[in-house]
Amino acid sequence: MRPHTLKVRLAAVVIAGFALTGCADAGKEAAAVQNAGDTWLLVDQGERVPEEEQEPAVVVPEEEEELELPEVEEREVESVDARCTGTIPAGAIKALEVEVGATTATLTWYHPGDSTVTSYQVTGIAQNLTPGEQRELEWQKVDPSEECGELTATVTGLEPDSAYVFTVDAVRQATWQNTARTATVARSEAVRTL
Repeated sequence: MRPHTLKVRLAAVVIAGFALTGCADAGKEAAAVQNAGDTWLLVDQGERVPEEEQEPAVVVPEEEEELELPEVEEREVESVDARCTGTIPAGAIKALEVEVGATTATLTWYHPGDSTVTSYQVTGIAQNLTPGEQRELEWQKVDPSEECGELTATVTGLEPDSAYVFTVDAVRQATWQNTARTATVARSEAVRTL
């Protein structure tokens, strides 16, 4: 017999031995499962009890006891405006309240208490189409209060019976590049002066 054939036959015998051992173990497990029922707890079938003889599931006391609750101290709570957030959300432009006259407009907007805002700038942009060079925008500076609340500014020098869009820009503290950042935070619809 050649050595190569001997190695193949030895390998087959070893594999067959493992296979037979595995089958023997599987037979033991099957016998253990089959005998497991012997340890189960068996209970006899009960009989139905008539309703008259059954005990109630919930016992209701004959007299209800009154619970004494501790006294709660009443305090006045100062309401806080939900708009008082301490920051102006980036990119959010709120509606601007405007009361117009013949040549003036009073603007009202909410300052949320943002400490990075150093000032507000307000202006009115004419919406009437006119040929030629357009009038220069005039910005009015408004200082914010330290606390949150409504701010008001009056824009003057408007044309009577003319349409305007009013805008409020927030000027923030200078950045590390020494440049102030300005962003529009409130704007009105087109409104007509009287």
